[in-house]
Amino acid sequence: MYHFLYCFDNNYIKQSFTSIFSVLENVDKKITLHLISNLSEKNIKVPKKIQNHKYLDRLFFYEINLPPLNLYNLEDAHVSEATFYRLFIEDYLEIEGFVTYLDCDVICLENPLNKIDDVINNLKRSDKIVSFNTEILRGDGFGYFEDLNLQGDRYFNAGVMVFDFGKWVDFKVKEKSLDLIPKIKDKALFWDQDILNIIFDSINLELPTELNSRTREESNNLVIFHHFSGKYKPWSINGIKQRFSNEFHDFFRTIYKERYLINVSNFTNGKKHLNEKIKDREIRFDKQGFSILYYSLKALIKTILK
Repeated sequence: MYHFLYCFDNNYIKQSFTSIFSVLENVDKKITLHLISNLSEKNIKVPKKIQNHKYLDRLFFYEINLPPLNLYNLEDAHVSEATFYRLFIEDYLEIEGFVTYLDCDVICLENPLNKIDDVINNLKRSDKIVSFNTEILRGDGFGYFEDLNLQGDRYFNAGVMVFDFGKWVDFKVKEKSLDLIPKIKDKALFWDQDILNIIFDSINLELPTELNSRTREESNNLVIFHHFSGKYKPWSINGIKQRFSNEFHDFFRTIYKERYLINVSNFTNGKKHLNEKIKDREIRFDKQGFSILYYSLKALIKTILK
């Protein structure tokens, strides 16, 4: 049984289902999906191409209610409180075995199941609970290790993780997280990722790069999960031409029947970014360019009408 977990709020419904559809289109065995959101099941419209997909086994919804918390670094950020949801999964999931968690800005480009099996087998042979991919090494010039008082030499990216759910619960990740949130908020930069780095400092297994590819310039030999980490996403004007953006929008178009998903949170910045893309000829006056321009203008107008 393959379990996949997503956590999202109202701002990331379409992105999450685009990611989910990309996984379903690439696996060759049935999978079970677990969706944690602050929305009720009746308020989440699942695209029919996902509901009826031949590789969807079961779909579970969990409506989350966070306890009163003073969460940090959310104002003016490109994330919401949903980035903290997975710290509370033990209150909702009731499963045995291993789970693959994906951020909603991850798309699947190749069948991931064999590689996930390899990670699971490595976890079973070790005493580790979870597998993450390293993002920064001590000595790379970043202050995360000192700021977070990390003892190990690896700071990992938590956008993709494979973990043993039973051991996760036994390790009391939720309890440890609740204790850490008020303690590190003045030093933490990357939300629950910083918390997980502290909790699993030096006690996590390395996740293969092809399961959390984040490079925008260099091409790996194999990319299974590509993670659009960072500020500019494929659904932003500034990120619409980045590597694998076309693949994201192809999956999106298949389930939503629209060529591009473009969101703009601020009219002034959005207009500026669009003008820069046109000036730099990243958006050309051809069929694709006019389509991008149309959806960009539509998103800009939407900000005015709010």
